Parts: sequence; C-alpha cells; structure tokens
Amino acid sequence: MAKIAVELERALASRAANGAPGRATARRLGCGDGWTVSDVICTSGPQDRPFEERRTGVSIAIVAAGSFQYARRQAASC
Repeated sequence: MAKIAVELERALASRAANGAPGRATARRLGCGDGWTVSDVICTSGPQDRPFEERRTGVSIAIVAAGSFQYARRQAASC
C-alpha cells in the first residue's frame, strides 16, 4: 500500500504544479487471452468535470485511496 500512496502523491503533486485537469493513467501489469490487468492512478476530484468510461467486458476495481461511482446499463433479460 505504501508504494500506491507514494505514486498517487507524486501524481497529485504533478497535477497541482502544472494546473492540469484530473485524469486516469493506466499501466498494464499483465494480459492474456480475453483479460487485462492494469494499475490505474486517477487524479480527478470533486472539482473536475465528470466523465464516462465504457468497458466492453467485466471490470473489477480495488480502490486503495479515495472513492468513485460506478453505474451500468441494465442488459435486456433473455
């Protein structure tokens, strides 16, 4: 967890120094047939404009610091 906190603090300090809007930066950790694992650092906060991400598959998230909201479109029943 300490490494995650250091990387997040570094990203937030960089954002504050250059005045850029928040963003999500992904680093691919591994992948295979039909799956990908990424480490994502998000520097967006409540003052930033909301944005929508679209995924074509299943997503599992572990939030180590902060929070986020997730919504999905209800699939039609068979």
